[in-house]
Amino acid sequence: MSSSTQSLVLHDDRGSARATLRAKLADPLVLRGVASLVDQAMVSGCNFLTTLLIGRMCLPEELGLYTLGFSLIVALMKVPKALIWQPYTTFLPAMSADQRRTFTGSALVQQIVLGGLLGLVVFTIGASLTPDAHMHGLDAMLRVLGPAMALIFLRECVRQLCFAELRMGQVVAVDGAMVALQTAGISSLAIAGELTATRAYLVIIAASLPVILGWIWFNRRTIDVQSRRIVPDFTGNYQFARWLLASAVAQGVWWLIDPWALSLMHGTSAAGVYSAAQSIILLANPLVISFGNFFGPHAAHVYAAMGATQLYQLVLRTSMVVTVCAGAFTGFLAIWGGDVLVFLFGDSYSGQGELVTALMVGEICEMISLPTTMGLLALGRGNVVLAANVFRLLISGTVGLGMIYQFGPMGVGYSRLASSVGAAIWQWLALRNVLNELLETPEILA
Repeated sequence: MSSSTQSLVLHDDRGSARATLRAKLADPLVLRGVASLVDQAMVSGCNFLTTLLIGRMCLPEELGLYTLGFSLIVALMKVPKALIWQPYTTFLPAMSADQRRTFTGSALVQQIVLGGLLGLVVFTIGASLTPDAHMHGLDAMLRVLGPAMALIFLRECVRQLCFAELRMGQVVAVDGAMVALQTAGISSLAIAGELTATRAYLVIIAASLPVILGWIWFNRRTIDVQSRRIVPDFTGNYQFARWLLASAVAQGVWWLIDPWALSLMHGTSAAGVYSAAQSIILLANPLVISFGNFFGPHAAHVYAAMGATQLYQLVLRTSMVVTVCAGAFTGFLAIWGGDVLVFLFGDSYSGQGELVTALMVGEICEMISLPTTMGLLALGRGNVVLAANVFRLLISGTVGLGMIYQFGPMGVGYSRLASSVGAAIWQWLALRNVLNELLETPEILA
């Protein structure tokens, strides 16, 4: 072959490769994945900035209070996720346009009522508390957290409705506006030297309300509230989600145990130290959450199209990839985690390198178990996931509490590590047992 012919062939190959790359980048699935990653990076970045500014500008006690409030948000959010958002995502694709409008209206009303009730409970608890020197400011923070929580849940509901409809542009717009308003408010308070945990939640209220109202106005033609459908739709959601709800309650209690037990035993300052260390671990959240959003549907499609054997192989390969990637991050934090913590939050948080490492190893177990969880859900075994969450809760509520009492913030690291390892092993063994029941040749799993 002559040199001119080789050059022409090379040129054609490069042109073909570029055309293939452009086609892949234009794929709606790829674009949605990129948009999801960018959006989650914005949200996680805003949450991290809020935590960082409270940790830098305030005493550890204030960061501890903020952490207690945030732990309540994360724990209680699992209830509407199970009862409203997951059923909406599952049922919506099979509905007609008219049914979608009615179902969306029902979901919004259900969310307003459920979020309002949860927020009212938190507000009432705060109003009934008396000032306590051991956890100073908790009562005032909870009184503000109640309405803030109702709005946060409604905003998250709006996001999930957009995700279900694959309206990624709206998700980015909603979160972009929220991030801009919250960042401006938190930064202004920090510059003025007026930032506290309670005022941070007041900023979230002020930022959430116009964003939610703007989205509802923009989408008013796709929302049809029919009062006669609200209760039947909710009943259908519950019938679908009762296993998910039980699992959500177990997860929520597990999430609450460590920071609240730490605060009660050692004060909110200790909870602030734990929160600062945990915030570094959560820098990986955008990748983890985006991965979960992709892998769950993918696992379900693999099982439906190719069966249990291919699902097992997919879970195995993915778990190995996650282990390698998370292991590199863990190695970095094991060496420099304590230095990073001091650099970001200040000298008040020195000497916590071992805590960062323990929390990261526990988080790795959570990451590794994510493909296993998605595999079990693809197999329709939500009851197994529930059992794993209950097992994790039992470890935290027994051995974990003893570790927290004995070691303070470091005990939380040990508790998270023990409970995450136990749940990961439980789920992996359960997945193998389920697949052995389904496969005619179980030796393939040996």
